[in-house]
Amino acid sequence: MKRYMAESPQPPLAKKYPKAPVIPLPSPRGGDGEFTRVLMGRRTHRDFSPRPLSQDAISKLLYHTWGVTGTLEAPPFGRLLHKTSPSGGARHPGEVYLLALRVEGLAQGLYHYDGLHHRLKKIRRVDAAEKAVEVPVMNSWTRLRLCSS
Repeated sequence: MKRYMAESPQPPLAKKYPKAPVIPLPSPRGGDGEFTRVLMGRRTHRDFSPRPLSQDAISKLLYHTWGVTGTLEAPPFGRLLHKTSPSGGARHPGEVYLLALRVEGLAQGLYHYDGLHHRLKKIRRVDAAEKAVEVPVMNSWTRLRLCSS
């Protein structure tokens, strides 16, 4: 782990522009609504359960983060997608892939999420734990956790 951290140090916590003018912002008071409560209650958890996720949980997660919640015919642009994630021009150029490690009823593997039809398409069977460890953007804690499972 020490070698990995030396080779791949954590990036700075915030980008700095030492020559740019500073504009102080007002205190972020208020915001007593439901949206603020949800945002302020959100935390990153690092205590993952060894139990498999249900397909129902995966379905809800995929739909509410990347699923198509509606469409709009907008001439001359054509059919535009409504999603819970914003996208300039409603083009949504990103794609979502699920690397299933422990999902009830799904073999380990790589799946593409088709948000328009709310379904998964199996791309290939892979040892998901091995592949997840190879992903360079994953942090060292996740690597250790996956390798020791």
